[in-house]
Amino acid sequence: MNTRILPVGTASLRDVARPVGDVTDPAVREAACALRAALRAFRDEHGFGRAVAAPQIGVGQRMIALAMDGWPDVIVNPEIVWHSDARMTLWDDCMCFPDLFVRVERHASVSVQYTTLDGELHRRDALSPDVSELMQHEIDHLDGKLSFDRAAGPNAVVHRSVFDADRASFVAQVDYAPHAPDVKRSAPERIQSAEASAYPPGAAYMNGRFVPIADARVSVLDWGFLHSDVTYDTVHVWNGRFFRLDRHIARFRRSLARLRLDVPLGDDALRDILVECVRRSGLRNAYVEMLCTRGVSPTFSRDPRDAVNQFIAFAVPYGSVANERQLREGLHLHLIDDVRRIPPESVDPQIKNYHWLDLVAGLLKGYDAGAESVVLKCTDGSIAEGPGFNVFIVRDGRLRTPERGVLHGITRQTVFELAASMGIDAQAGRVDDAQLREADEVFITSTAGGIMPVTRLNGAPIGDGRPGPMTRRLFDAYWAKHEDPAWSLAVDYAANCAANCAANSAAG
Repeated sequence: MNTRILPVGTASLRDVARPVGDVTDPAVREAACALRAALRAFRDEHGFGRAVAAPQIGVGQRMIALAMDGWPDVIVNPEIVWHSDARMTLWDDCMCFPDLFVRVERHASVSVQYTTLDGELHRRDALSPDVSELMQHEIDHLDGKLSFDRAAGPNAVVHRSVFDADRASFVAQVDYAPHAPDVKRSAPERIQSAEASAYPPGAAYMNGRFVPIADARVSVLDWGFLHSDVTYDTVHVWNGRFFRLDRHIARFRRSLARLRLDVPLGDDALRDILVECVRRSGLRNAYVEMLCTRGVSPTFSRDPRDAVNQFIAFAVPYGSVANERQLREGLHLHLIDDVRRIPPESVDPQIKNYHWLDLVAGLLKGYDAGAESVVLKCTDGSIAEGPGFNVFIVRDGRLRTPERGVLHGITRQTVFELAASMGIDAQAGRVDDAQLREADEVFITSTAGGIMPVTRLNGAPIGDGRPGPMTRRLFDAYWAKHEDPAWSLAVDYAANCAANCAANSAAG
């Protein structure tokens, strides 16, 4: 099947595409594969392109392939079910004429209804101007219309090279300029700004199928929601590669066994689902989670054994405990005395869980004191951990980290392995206030950020108040391992059509 974009003069571009009747039809699946391939090829060649409609590759069906975070990669039978009265002009481009811009007029906001390849009907309301204009453009293609049909005003067609040579001048001619993000403009008063999405971009897997992150929802009757009866594990993707995925899956298995939760999937299947969530999201740097809730009891029984366990996975943009400045200059932590970590005799910290009220209470106190994060103590007064991270101290060239009342993090274990390869003495045991305050260096570790320096504790500098040499050595070694195939797994974002079709069939 053709995967090249047809030029603007092709007669079939004026045909109205026919509705898709059966999304399970092999011909529909084949067309979806061709659409994905065409979009990837165009983006690789030209460096831009968010969508391609089926007529653009000579397929007369109402289908659109998308390359946008938070959206399916293919939507079927899309239609505009609402539009704003406010209108906007903008410079429109198209894969059918990649060297031109056309000034057009469109609705400032639309709502769109569509079906996904699993047969589910979806609706997205009051889309932002950039998505609204794209959907209007692509649905025009399904209706046999081109941007030239919407041309507004004199001299409405301009070559891309001319546009790029005097961007500010051309931007000034329209109400909305999606192609000029470096030119600051405020929307005209007549264009109502759409409400920001409540969800980050990403993709999820639940109930046996892949869905946009906004469609991944848990019942209010799920024990995971009502009682925090759930375990999870998180792994990150950096520059398109999972880091230590096998370690995270193994720990997830241990947590499931301890809580008597069942996920009827093998390790390979778990890995494939997580990889597919990332591939569908298109995220090169991602925070990826696998979790299992106790689920819902069909009779709302109080016996946890009656609940049907639910497995969920998702990928969203990567987030770090420390921001760019804090990674460079170091974090300011606050040691909390009057909120203690939940004791391991109550909740085993080796089972990753969502029991965060002690951590949240500590965070609020830390923020009140002007800190950027906090460290809590165990009930015996020893140092424990922080919200989602382990703590390490460096003293006289030796590494120490708390053992009791903490999660044995994958990044924590990675530090031990890196230290061993460098000949650094690293041990886990009891760490007290004095050791923390008198350390030469302090750093924290987490999947969400890796190895992160700490340079102030309760307002006082640690060491000379700068990230120390051992922290920097370990930091560099840690990130270098992300390119090592023995430690990482690459995501194939350009999966072939057969793989895409198989994934969609499995999700349907």
